[in-house]
Order: sequence, then structure tokens, then C-alpha cells
Amino acid sequence: MAALAHTPSATRRSLTEQAEEVIRRKQAMLYNKNNSYQSLMDAIQKILAPTDLSDISLAGVRYALEMAALFAAQVYIYHVVLYEEVEPSFGLDEGAALHVSMIDTKALLAERSRTLAQFMTNNFKDITANLRVRQETDMASLATKF
Repeated sequence: MAALAHTPSATRRSLTEQAEEVIRRKQAMLYNKNNSYQSLMDAIQKILAPTDLSDISLAGVRYALEMAALFAAQVYIYHVVLYEEVEPSFGLDEGAALHVSMIDTKALLAERSRTLAQFMTNNFKDITANLRVRQETDMASLATKF
């Protein structure tokens, strides 16, 4: 499949418009698990759009929403709260951990869920009206024990 252009003239068109053009030109087909071909349009049913709620993540979320509109797919907007934010003592030895206060996990997740909803409303209200969008906030850790 042809790569999407990133030239100054191409930036005037949305990435969705560029993707539509590539699909029209190539009539993209995929080989599926049932040993038959299906169109790319039919193959994409779910799109995951992770976000850290930063300005830089706006482009990725907007692209996912535009692609969902193109493919009639469901979008999962996913925000992860790092475990280290909830428990600052994570990874410290027991003696040091005794001197670090805990943060209310449920309250933090609820606050981040509200922040995610506000992020979506403030930035994407124009495209989300006719889309199937699910917003999730969860907790994870980047630390690994050896």
C-alpha cells in the first residue's frame, strides 16, 4: 500500500482524505483467517487510540477518530495512569516506602476519567457525534522486577 504523503501540499488534506485515496486507488484487500480475501474497509472494526492527554496526542486521537469514521469502526480511547503515580513508594525498599504517603487510587482514576471525558469534549466534539467511541482509564506499571 502506498505511504501517506507528508509534503506541505499534502498537509492541507486530512490524513483521512489521503487514506481514502490510497484505498480507492489500490482497492486494498486482506487475506483473512478464513482463507479468503476481504476488503480493508470490512476488516477494520476496532481502533485503539492511546492518549496521555497531552497536546501532542491530539493528532493521534484525531487520526484514529477520522479512520473510525472512514471504516465505520468502533474507537477505544485509552488513558493509562501509571502505578508509580498512585504509589510513589513503588520500587523502593520497605524502609523508604514507610515514609511515602499513598494516593487514593479510586479517586485518582475517577479524576482521570473525568479529565479524559473533558479532553474528548474539548477537542473532538465535532467528530464524535456519529461514532462509536468508548473511553477507558486504567492503571499499569512500567516497572519490571528482575
